[in-house]
Order: sequence, then structure tokens, then C-alpha cells
Amino acid sequence: MRNRAIIAIVWVIMASCIRKEAETPAPAITRRIPHTTPEPAKELPLGFLTDLVPRVTLRRNRSLSWEDGKASLALFAYDAVRTHLGAGAKITLKNGSELQLEQDTLIILSPSIVNGLETSDRASISAGKLRGVTKRELWLMTSAALLRMRPKGKETTAQAEVLIPAGKKIRVTLKNGEASLLQRKINKRTQKKEVVTLKPNKPLELDVPTTKEEQKWEEADFQTLSQAPAIEQKVV
Repeated sequence: MRNRAIIAIVWVIMASCIRKEAETPAPAITRRIPHTTPEPAKELPLGFLTDLVPRVTLRRNRSLSWEDGKASLALFAYDAVRTHLGAGAKITLKNGSELQLEQDTLIILSPSIVNGLETSDRASISAGKLRGVTKRELWLMTSAALLRMRPKGKETTAQAEVLIPAGKKIRVTLKNGEASLLQRKINKRTQKKEVVTLKPNKPLELDVPTTKEEQKWEEADFQTLSQAPAIEQKVV
């Protein structure tokens, strides 16, 4: 009898423990979500080197070295392209413009963003000879002038030529379409900027500024050329 009583007590204790375990809620399982860093947005090219006659070299933005160019090579903001003696190149830009570089020419591509959208093509020319052709709008920058060109009326393209011979005046010639430029007029004491409307096939010669500070263009200059009334080109 005594053994039966002990067994009964043990069963009661075991049943009580089992009931408590069943009533106790299971601990919540916390899942850790791994932290991932989003990939940076890929830079889109401003254009492509679509045709060339060697030797043509390229210097990427933030790079100090030059590399040989090749057809179909993508070009990005502030990349520099140089044609050597006897060479030539054609660059097709994303907004419908083309740059045709003759020998001994150096250019740098620039982005053009207005209200968050890239609406035109931009490039600066430091030396040599370049012909720009555009279906929409093309801006060409030199040390002496800022040129804006686009088709006129029923014309489908606008064309202009920029010539920068070493140590001589810069020459700008509108071939067709419409174009205006913001030129610097510098004397010993002051610098004045003036907007001029170009006439087709009437070259305009410009003096080259003597200091690097006088050769810089700000975004405000682009706004000035877009909005200011122009003075008609004087034909000599």
C-alpha cells in the first residue's frame, strides 16, 4: 500500500510539471535581416567614339594617363579626346549631336543638366579644328567664347566650325542653322561679355584670353546666353 501511495504522488507531481510546460508560451523567434548596401547608380555615357583615323588617344576623368582610343568606345563626363598628327575622329553624343575632330585637336565632354534632365550636348575645345553638327542643341566652349547652336525653321540640323590655331585668334563659322555666342571683350582694366548672333558662312574672329581665370565659364554664363537679347554679328 505504501508503495502504491508513493507512485501516486510521483504521478501527480509529473502531471503538474507537464501542465505548466504546456501553459508556458514558447519564446519568440527573432529573425535577423542581413544589411545590404545599395549599389551606386551606374554612370551613363555622354557619347561614343564612332569613327577614327589613328592615332587618337583618350584620357578618362580623374586619370593622369592617356590610352589609345578605339571605335565604339563609350565616353563619359569630363573625358578628354585628342587627335594626333594626321588623325581624325567622330564622336556621336547622346542628344543627337556629332563632333568631327580634325588632326591636332583636343576636346573635353561636359554634362548638360537643366531641371534634372539632360536636354543638350556640351563640349569644350582647347586646340585644333572641330565641326559640330546637331539635330537638337549643341554648346561648344572655347577660352574666348561660349557658342550655342540649333536647327532653324525647317532645317533638320545646325552646323558650325571652330578653329583654334596655335597662338592665333579663335575663328567661329556658322554653316547652317542658328547660333549665338557669348564673347569676352577684354582690355587692360575691364572684361565685358556680349551676346552676338552669328550669320551663316561669315567667320567671327575672337581674341584669346591671356589668363586661366579669364577662360572659365560658369553656369550663369549659360543662362545669360539662353536668355539675353543678342547683338547682330558685324560683317567686315
